[in-house]
Amino acid sequence: MEEIIFHRQHPTVAEYGEKWLLMQSAKVSASTLRGYTRDMTNYIIKPLGDMYMEEVTADDIRLALVPLSKKSEGLYNKVNMLLKCIFYAAERNQILEHNPCVGISGKGGKPSKKREALTDQQVAVLLDTIKGLPPYLFIMLGLYSGLRREEILALQWDCVFLDEDTNIRRLMV
Repeated sequence: MEEIIFHRQHPTVAEYGEKWLLMQSAKVSASTLRGYTRDMTNYIIKPLGDMYMEEVTADDIRLALVPLSKKSEGLYNKVNMLLKCIFYAAERNQILEHNPCVGISGKGGKPSKKREALTDQQVAVLLDTIKGLPPYLFIMLGLYSGLRREEILALQWDCVFLDEDTNIRRLMV
């Protein structure tokens, strides 16, 4: 009984992270939850999971973020957001007296490369080149709807309304 009370008042990062994910499961989509779980497991629980929440320092947080500095800016931002959400939730629930994420910079990771859209001339050349070939319709959908490859592959008639916007309901992964 004492051990249960101790773990409730002094959870490890892994225990509280799992609890936080469970609380989020009612608010976010299943795919978002899978992404949060994957990123939390790889970048938060691996370096910090065995530590008690109140033992984690700002330096521990910064050290956990170091490997992410070589990853994409988006991944860095997501893990940084997850860390802050977990520790702010723990602070609100009086598990922590001091939040180690206060003052942690949100900037890091490698910025994504700038992409440029095709010019009208490039679009015309592309469409002339593939006219009559099987991927023609696929390319047309992508060019004129703005849908991504996985969205086009999963597109079904229940998503298509000719008088309204097309709704994205599923992805093909």
